[in-house]
Amino acid sequence: MPQDSTPPRVGETCAEQMLLEGSCPLCRVTLEVHGVASCCPCCGCGWRATIKSIELLSCSLHPICACQHWVTICEAVDRVLNTTWHRQDRGRLQNQA
Repeated sequence: MPQDSTPPRVGETCAEQMLLEGSCPLCRVTLEVHGVASCCPCCGCGWRATIKSIELLSCSLHPICACQHWVTICEAVDRVLNTTWHRQDRGRLQNQA
Protein backbone atom coordinates (compact mmCIF):
# COMPACT_ATOMS: atom_id res chain seq x y z
CA MET A 1 0.00 0.00 0.00
CA PRO A 2 1.57 3.39 -1.00
CA GLN A 3 2.20 5.90 1.75
CA ASP A 4 0.32 9.18 1.66
CA SER A 5 2.84 11.90 0.83
CA THR A 6 0.44 14.74 1.62
CA PRO A 7 2.15 17.33 3.83
CA PRO A 8 0.62 17.95 7.23
CA ARG A 9 -1.97 20.74 7.40
CA VAL A 10 -1.68 23.79 9.63
CA GLY A 11 -3.06 22.85 13.03
CA GLU A 12 -1.36 19.48 13.29
CA THR A 13 1.54 20.65 15.50
CA CYS A 14 1.45 22.18 18.97
CA ALA A 15 2.70 25.58 17.72
CA GLU A 16 0.15 25.62 14.93
CA GLN A 17 -2.65 24.67 17.28
CA MET A 18 -1.71 27.49 19.68
CA LEU A 19 -1.67 29.96 16.79
CA LEU A 20 -5.08 28.80 15.60
CA GLU A 21 -6.38 29.26 19.15
CA GLY A 22 -5.14 32.87 19.13
CA SER A 23 -2.01 32.52 21.26
CA CYS A 24 1.64 33.20 20.50
CA PRO A 25 3.37 29.81 20.04
CA LEU A 26 6.41 31.20 21.84
CA CYS A 27 5.00 33.31 24.71
CA ARG A 28 1.53 31.73 25.02
CA VAL A 29 0.05 35.23 25.23
CA THR A 30 -3.21 36.19 23.48
CA LEU A 31 -2.46 37.69 20.07
CA GLU A 32 -3.63 41.10 18.93
CA VAL A 33 -5.13 40.87 15.45
CA HIS A 34 -4.61 43.66 12.91
CA GLY A 35 -3.66 43.85 9.27
CA VAL A 36 -2.59 40.53 7.76
CA ALA A 37 -1.09 39.12 10.94
CA SER A 38 -1.75 38.45 14.59
CA CYS A 39 0.88 40.07 16.81
CA CYS A 40 2.14 39.12 20.24
CA PRO A 41 2.23 42.03 22.69
CA CYS A 42 4.99 40.24 24.66
CA CYS A 43 7.64 39.46 22.00
CA GLY A 44 6.30 41.65 19.19
CA CYS A 45 6.32 38.80 16.67
CA GLY A 46 3.64 38.73 14.03
CA TRP A 47 2.25 35.32 13.11
CA ARG A 48 0.34 34.30 10.02
CA ALA A 49 -0.83 30.79 9.23
CA THR A 50 -1.13 29.56 5.66
CA ILE A 51 -2.32 26.16 4.51
CA LYS A 52 1.28 24.87 4.37
CA SER A 53 3.15 26.83 7.04
CA ILE A 54 3.36 29.38 9.80
CA GLU A 55 5.10 32.64 8.98
CA LEU A 56 6.98 34.75 11.52
CA LEU A 57 6.65 38.42 10.64
CA SER A 58 7.72 41.74 12.07
CA CYS A 59 5.09 44.37 12.73
CA SER A 60 5.52 48.14 12.57
CA LEU A 61 3.11 48.52 15.51
CA HIS A 62 4.82 45.89 17.68
CA PRO A 63 8.58 45.78 17.13
CA ILE A 64 10.18 42.43 17.95
CA CYS A 65 11.90 42.54 21.33
CA ALA A 66 14.00 40.18 23.40
CA CYS A 67 11.32 39.12 25.86
CA GLN A 68 12.14 36.53 28.51
CA HIS A 69 10.65 33.78 26.29
CA TRP A 70 13.10 34.57 23.46
CA VAL A 71 15.99 34.86 25.94
CA THR A 72 15.14 31.43 27.39
CA ILE A 73 15.06 29.84 23.94
CA CYS A 74 18.33 31.49 22.87
CA GLU A 75 20.04 30.33 26.07
CA ALA A 76 18.80 26.77 25.46
CA VAL A 77 20.08 26.85 21.87
CA ASP A 78 23.46 28.12 23.10
CA ARG A 79 23.67 25.24 25.60
CA VAL A 80 22.88 22.68 22.90
CA LEU A 81 25.40 24.18 20.48
CA ASN A 82 28.12 24.39 23.13
CA THR A 83 27.52 20.76 24.12
CA THR A 84 27.65 19.69 20.47
CA TRP A 85 30.87 21.64 19.82
CA HIS A 86 32.53 20.19 22.93
CA ARG A 87 31.60 16.66 21.86
CA GLN A 88 32.97 17.27 18.37
CA ASP A 89 36.20 18.71 19.80
CA ARG A 90 36.62 15.68 22.12
CA GLY A 91 36.01 13.35 19.19
CA ARG A 92 38.65 15.09 17.09
CA LEU A 93 41.16 14.95 19.96
CA GLN A 94 40.52 11.23 20.47
CA ASN A 95 40.96 10.56 16.76
CA GLN A 96 44.28 12.40 16.76
CA ALA A 97 45.62 10.41 19.72
